[in-house]
Amino acid sequence: MSVVGFDDLDWSRHLRPSLTTIHVPTGEIWQRAGEYLVRSRAGEQAIMHREIDFSMAVRESTAPASKIPEVRQSR
Repeated sequence: MSVVGFDDLDWSRHLRPSLTTIHVPTGEIWQRAGEYLVRSRAGEQAIMHREIDFSMAVRESTAPASKIPEVRQSR
């Protein structure tokens, strides 16, 4: 079994086993949210959807996938 968290909080690397997490750029997300609010309150067109980069911080809480036996069909 593998466990993955979200947001790469500081304490996740201090757990035992250390937690693998998805890292998202929260500063960029807050900045874009602020820009959206300012533009929309000013009556300007605001971008509703944006893509952001993310990464995975792989630590001790994940393991390689186990091999699944090949299923053979009977005839």
